[in-house]
Amino acid sequence: MSHHATNHFVIFTNTNDHDYETIHPRRLFKELDDFARSRGQVFATEVLTDISTEYTQFVHGLVNVDFKINGDAFPAMFRYTFPEVITTARGIRSSEGDFLQRIKHALVYGVRFDGDVHVCRADLDKDPKFGKGVKVLADNLTAHGDFYFYGKFTVIDTSELPVHIKRGEYLSADGSKVMRVLYNASKKPASASGVSLAADEVKYEVFDLEEYKKAVSCY
Repeated sequence: MSHHATNHFVIFTNTNDHDYETIHPRRLFKELDDFARSRGQVFATEVLTDISTEYTQFVHGLVNVDFKINGDAFPAMFRYTFPEVITTARGIRSSEGDFLQRIKHALVYGVRFDGDVHVCRADLDKDPKFGKGVKVLADNLTAHGDFYFYGKFTVIDTSELPVHIKRGEYLSADGSKVMRVLYNASKKPASASGVSLAADEVKYEVFDLEEYKKAVSCY
């Protein structure tokens, strides 16, 4: 079964040929969520809408997710405005091009990976290089799960960033600490927020919230 959040239809065929039945969206989402929970499964949609995110456990990201290093998307705005929405790095599908840079970029914003390898036509065994890159994402998300999974994305440091430097900030669940993630996507050393970064380096730091606010006010 496939579901597209923006058109409010469900595809019931095995061929995903987009023959669909239209149902009132809120009723549909509620019924699908109840059905998934009754089977111990999760309910997710392709793309997102305000109604769908109320009922889904995650969004199979599409147009709202772009982690090209030189792309014109603004993931920080989306994550800050809707920190409760779990979305995925759907557009990173294989080991082609700068995939590892895009995985690290997605990591800055706490975006999950949903296994959409070659548009669901293969698994990680078919692309071991890609699998190693995905492991970087999964291991870091897990290691910092207190912030990624139980905390909340936020924006405290609004200082200007150099080109190719990406920054993410997360509050702990109790709101007492903040984790900062910086990624230097360039091929040269760089610095931001008073921190030096090697080329292609991701750096994590955890601070007391009030101390962090005082520190970033000096940048």
